Amino acid sequence: MITSLDSTLYIHQCQAYVNYVLFLFQKLKLTKSKKPYDREKLSRAYQATLSGMSVYRASRQYGVPESTLRDRTRHNVATDCRLGGAMLFTMLEEKNLVDHIVYMARVGYGYTITDCQHIAYDYAVSIGKEVRKEKLSQGWIYAFLGRWNEELKVVKPQRHTLERAQCNQLL
Repeated sequence: MITSLDSTLYIHQCQAYVNYVLFLFQKLKLTKSKKPYDREKLSRAYQATLSGMSVYRASRQYGVPESTLRDRTRHNVATDCRLGGAMLFTMLEEKNLVDHIVYMARVGYGYTITDCQHIAYDYAVSIGKEVRKEKLSQGWIYAFLGRWNEELKVVKPQRHTLERAQCNQLL
């Protein structure tokens, strides 16, 4: 037999559950995916705000996120900032590293990914860069390989035949 106290408790539990589900739905609805925007458009929108246009109007007109533009105009974020961390090497320094890896592969001594991490760490230390660990991260090496995908490729090492090994010794 269900009393009125039991039914009232049940109704309150159901209402709490419904409120919780509505809260989760609103939370999911509010979290939007970030849309990509052109850095040139952001620059033009920033210049428009400097000339007197409102941040809201400039963000709509140039198609950039309002919060991003507002952060730039309030000087909370630098106008020339980039997404992600700072680069360890300059492009010239990375090119020198790539040239070394390619040269060593041509003469028959290909490096593994771990070898490349250690060599890049040693190179960074030798030119005075500050590196926290003794080996660069997997994320760094794969980003490096992605930037230099035309010159560097990860391949499975193959054993030389006896004739080829002897031929390489003569060179």
